[in-house]
Amino acid sequence: MLDELHRQDLISSAQRDYYAGSCTRAEARAARLSDDPAVRATSIIRLFTSDDERITRAIRVAVTSQSTRKRVTDKLCIELATALILRANTDDPAKADQIRRYLRESFGKAAQRGNWESTDRGNDILAAEALKEVRQAITNDRPIDPGPASLELAVRAAYPLVVSGRLAADRGTANNAQPDRRNPGEVIDAMRRTIQGVHQLTQSLSDFASNKSLRAVDENGNIKMLPDGHGELMINDVYLRGEFPPPVKPARRAPAQRRMTCCTMRLGPSRPLWSSSIRRIRGSRVYSAMMVGRSSRIGVWTRSCAPPGVTRSQASTMTLATGAGALNRPTASKQTRHVRNRPTSPRKTLKRTKIGKSLKQQHHTGKQ
Repeated sequence: MLDELHRQDLISSAQRDYYAGSCTRAEARAARLSDDPAVRATSIIRLFTSDDERITRAIRVAVTSQSTRKRVTDKLCIELATALILRANTDDPAKADQIRRYLRESFGKAAQRGNWESTDRGNDILAAEALKEVRQAITNDRPIDPGPASLELAVRAAYPLVVSGRLAADRGTANNAQPDRRNPGEVIDAMRRTIQGVHQLTQSLSDFASNKSLRAVDENGNIKMLPDGHGELMINDVYLRGEFPPPVKPARRAPAQRRMTCCTMRLGPSRPLWSSSIRRIRGSRVYSAMMVGRSSRIGVWTRSCAPPGVTRSQASTMTLATGAGALNRPTASKQTRHVRNRPTSPRKTLKRTKIGKSLKQQHHTGKQ
């Protein structure tokens, strides 16, 4: 994969060794590359999710030439990038496999298809840009994506959160009382959309670089203390999922309510008259149904809402179809209402005829 990118002059020799995890921190600094593993992970993710057609073509050539795959999906690119990221990890193989499974679910759709770039900016500079984007998004009337800086910060902070074990993927329902079934990418995406979440992502990067336990922060970026005041509060999977819940979706209105709202908007100045008529019809005792909008349902006039000069007997036989005027059509009673028989198939008719003939023959035979 990296050899194909290097062969097409898309990455340099130093970048090939850097992404492959075969160079030391000193060699990375000498090649003017960041020695921070979180920045390296962000660069690899951006390389494999790039919109550049040349990079996409090179990855496709490398994959299809070494396997029977014909398509290169976003999921496959994330898995390849995760495998390269963990090449520089020297942990236990069993733990490394768990980190790989959790890490490949830490980069959501926004990171895969969003418009952002991997830079070598410091964590404080990147956090300041992300806070500015989040504040602008909060003051907007409609919910919008904060911007590329917050997205880069989220991708960069995914590495320390998952590698340190502070954020885990869905572990199923066996021996797991966690009702939140979101993957790590959804939790991190919820964090980057709030001011406290941006501070938490920045603090996680700083603590991980200093080989400290990841600590919790408030909306001002200050370290949280334990409830008893003795010691600092550390973050874990339960804390992050509870502190940054999923966004609340607005309740979907019922179809009848949507139709009524649409009709109300179309009526305009005649809305009060329409509302009073609806109240009179709904308050009547003989009310059966009434059409809203362009439905085909029929409502029955009653004396309380019928036009002047109409008797009870006349009102009971008059129907109203909205948009078509009053129809002098009597309602069908139970005596006059009939159900049309379904047409029988020729096979069933023939079967019934044969059964009838056989029964008739048995009857005559019994008489004899």
